[in-house]
Amino acid sequence: MSLMTREDMLRELELLPVWQLRAPLSSFLDAEVKVEVLAQSAALPIAENQTIETERILADALEPEILSPATSPATVLEATPVFFTVILNDSADYLFVLPSAPLQVDEQHLLKNIFMAMRIKVQAAETTSNILALMTTHQPKLLITMGESTAQAILQSSESLLNLRGKLHQFQNFPLVATYDLAHLLQVSADKAQAWDDLCLAMHILQKPNKL
Repeated sequence: MSLMTREDMLRELELLPVWQLRAPLSSFLDAEVKVEVLAQSAALPIAENQTIETERILADALEPEILSPATSPATVLEATPVFFTVILNDSADYLFVLPSAPLQVDEQHLLKNIFMAMRIKVQAAETTSNILALMTTHQPKLLITMGESTAQAILQSSESLLNLRGKLHQFQNFPLVATYDLAHLLQVSADKAQAWDDLCLAMHILQKPNKL
């Protein structure tokens, strides 16, 4: 099936010029994407029955542990509970992992724009500290982490988001793409271009899994 260009996709959803694109999705890995981003994000109306609700869960503070090199990511997640907001799309292709914090109204608008641009419908958000159990149950094809602390916690890495984003990672044999969180994108509008590149990478991986 032929791929719709990103510009066609966004124009159809009336998201331009939030992300004004100059390259088709199929050429993402072949050429640098040049994007013009406006300072303000366009807000789409939110239906009352579509509000994304999240719940803050506070975990008891734990004493820091010195982990041995042999400690696996699964062991770390079990030993040090970290809570995340997770959103799965209807076809269980993508599992979005966000910081565990209530979404502000402008963050909800931006997240809805992202889902619409990716042409996916999502299930209700939930909060969990057991990502592995959720993945085992739903078997998503790809994880998308949003925010530096989220990516670091899942990947058990001290690398900055600048070093983690823009590439494919593996977590428990699941492909993972890291990108910016919603609060950052609303504060630093210019980084929306890089975030869209990350999302295009995720979509490209699912459309052509054997090419990477």
